[in-house]
Amino acid sequence: MKISFYQFFFLNMESLIHHGRNIKRLREMIGMKQEVLAFELGANWSQKKISLLEQKKEVGEETIQEVAKALDVPSGMIYQFSEEFVRYLFCQTTNQPKEQELISHFVERWLKATEENQKLYVKLWRTEKEKVKILKKSLKVLKAFHFNSIKG
Repeated sequence: MKISFYQFFFLNMESLIHHGRNIKRLREMIGMKQEVLAFELGANWSQKKISLLEQKKEVGEETIQEVAKALDVPSGMIYQFSEEFVRYLFCQTTNQPKEQELISHFVERWLKATEENQKLYVKLWRTEKEKVKILKKSLKVLKAFHFNSIKG
């Protein structure tokens, strides 16, 4: 029996599918933390259980349906993940009409994170500057004490 290229390709693609990794990618693309997904799935779920789920190659159909519902994506996105397909479906299933808007959303989140990092570095710099002032004062006091102890 001869197998066509497409049959060979799709048979091999099935062996490459990793449901847990696909769940993780989708969750991260949406910007959802493991704790939030666990909360969305209910009381029987925890962050650790989500972490273990994301490591599984194969996930049961019922679980995939629950996760897809919690992520608000079609379950097919978990079964047949591809970056391009996900971008397309994500734009179609959300209120974002264009892929550019999705990209701009991620750029905005990146810029916000960069601004937060900059604020933290400024705060750290000010704290270090205060430490230097305190150390200089302490050094003056120690020098004065040492000088007075030599004289006396």
